Amino acid sequence: MPVNYVLVERPNPLDSAVPRKCYAQAKASGSIHLKQLSKNMAARCKVTSSDILAVLDALKQEIVKHSSALGIAPAHQLFDAIKIEKNDKGRPARSFGDYTVTIDKSFIPQGV
Repeated sequence: MPVNYVLVERPNPLDSAVPRKCYAQAKASGSIHLKQLSKNMAARCKVTSSDILAVLDALKQEIVKHSSALGIAPAHQLFDAIKIEKNDKGRPARSFGDYTVTIDKSFIPQGV
């Protein structure tokens, strides 16, 4: 399935003197409910749709909580900052510990 995107210029939050860089940003083409999204994701991995739904729901709650307590940022900006990698690509995942989650703070606006 093709993904539509737009190019977005972003500044370096650590050094405003550095020239802005262009990044591809996915462009929404519709909507999907979290329940359907979790089923689609579960079909491609060993994690159950219930586990995925629980993580997505927790993430949604964290985004809402942080938007008021720590500042406001568009959800796409927060999602762009999150990177999830499987630790051992040769073995099936059995728990959340089989993944490493990193957050690139350069994508997160100041004050969030």
